[in-house]
Amino acid sequence: MQQVITERVEKTREQLKNLKDRSISELEERRATLASKADEARNTVVEKADEARKTLVDKADEARKTGEGAVRNAQVTVLETARDVLAWAGERVELEPLTRGEQELNQRIVTLRASDASMLAVEGYDDLSVKKVIAALDAGTFDEAALQTLRAYEVAHKNRVTLLRELDARLAPPEAELSA
Repeated sequence: MQQVITERVEKTREQLKNLKDRSISELEERRATLASKADEARNTVVEKADEARKTLVDKADEARKTGEGAVRNAQVTVLETARDVLAWAGERVELEPLTRGEQELNQRIVTLRASDASMLAVEGYDDLSVKKVIAALDAGTFDEAALQTLRAYEVAHKNRVTLLRELDARLAPPEAELSA
């Protein structure tokens, strides 16, 4: 009888050991699964945070550019108003300083407008080829200031010789004025 009890005790110990091993194995699998899911969740959170940060940075840049554009537009308006006042005064009184002041203001307006592609007379200028810019020039009516602005922008950015020659030709006084 003692032999039977000993065998039963050994069998019970073996069953308990197998149960313990299975429980540990299952717990390790669950831990690995939970760790994997936690890593996935952390990576997803990091990705979403990066996307949100990038979106915020893009919106901040856009707002900054919009603000800079508004400031440039205000500056151009002030300079144009000053130029118009000088032109009005110059019509009434012939004074060299007034003419010089008007010319300087015109140059500053051109420089200011040429600093921002959104202020150019040709929409989407940066994306256009030389042929397309010339076609746009042919299709529209541009005053001297607009042509000078386009030229200054072209010199500062792409510096395409063919386009610069075309703008110079349009800015040159007609031959009838040269011979007069």
